[in-house]
Amino acid sequence: MLFSIKNRVGGTMFLTLILAGVSVGLRGLFGLSWDLRFSPAAVAAAAAGLAVIVGVNALLHAAMSACFGETYRSVCRSFVDYFRPQGCPHFIAAGLLAAAEETFFRGVVLEWLMTGAGWNAILSVVASGFLFGLCHVIPDRRFTLFAFWAILEGLFLGGLYAMTHSLTALMLSHFVNDATGYALFAAERRHHWLLGPQKISHSHRWAFFNF
Repeated sequence: MLFSIKNRVGGTMFLTLILAGVSVGLRGLFGLSWDLRFSPAAVAAAAAGLAVIVGVNALLHAAMSACFGETYRSVCRSFVDYFRPQGCPHFIAAGLLAAAEETFFRGVVLEWLMTGAGWNAILSVVASGFLFGLCHVIPDRRFTLFAFWAILEGLFLGGLYAMTHSLTALMLSHFVNDATGYALFAAERRHHWLLGPQKISHSHRWAFFNF
């Protein structure tokens, strides 16, 4: 759902306000504590988290490309093309929604599981990470892989929060990751610098999920 909404600036900004408002309300209701300080430590944590996410994504992409070749790259092209309506305002809006996602998934869900429900940190991170991934499901079987990819990102972000308790760090790293990611999608649609042009027929697109 969240992937789909990020195709529309108006819908993205509306959901950003809703998520932020709901999160602030639940924070007060459950008595949750957020660290929103903008400090050198928060910036360093954000940079470290972003580096880990980018590095893992790059390794996964390289591994999947090496294992499944053109079939995998074809699915990636379809996913990139799914976001074709996006322009510069979409990149900024998507980044703002990413920051608002952190207030809900980590600031409310993860924080409440650890402090309100009394779950241990590992179980809380896993549960919030899976919820994060499920909320990124697109109703198209070709893109199931990217919901699992979102789960992995949610686990890393949750782990970063469990270690630092800095919501600022997560908001910064998630904002930069999503905004630059969609900008790279736009560059890929124009220049085919990473995936190259389409080489297989539409009839083979589903093969990736039949290995």
